Amino acid sequence: MTRHETRWSFWLQIAIGVSIVVAIAGAVYHRATLQPQDTLYIKLGELRSRAAEARRVADDAAAERLTGTFVAAQSQQLGKAIAKLRDELADTVAKAPSPDVSGAHELSERLLALVQTLQQRGASVDTAADVRDRAGGMVDALMLLERAARAS
Repeated sequence: MTRHETRWSFWLQIAIGVSIVVAIAGAVYHRATLQPQDTLYIKLGELRSRAAEARRVADDAAAERLTGTFVAAQSQQLGKAIAKLRDELADTVAKAPSPDVSGAHELSERLLALVQTLQQRGASVDTAADVRDRAGGMVDALMLLERAARAS
């Protein structure tokens, strides 16, 4: 290698090292400044998605397009995902209490109860129709909370 190439190689190594340090510092800074509202917005979106999924399963069960076994299995999977979100929201309530987080936690508990009802009695057309309607109301409520969290 010539002296010129050696010098370029040295400065290139320095530039790569600096860019790695800057990237790590940026990631650490972003993580440190992440607001609870940011994570709340993400969790609300996921919870709304689960509520819409529950509404869809209940709608198909009410229209007798799904078997009871499928409804129970799908509801069980939904229940696990919603329970995980509920636990995360409970942790957030404990760390940084706010009315929005408390409201989201309450909605997650109500949605979990609905999904458990669907799991146990989803084969009943009347039960499925009731769950569909109530899950639809929860989707609407979660959309309002989501908008409020985004605005904050």
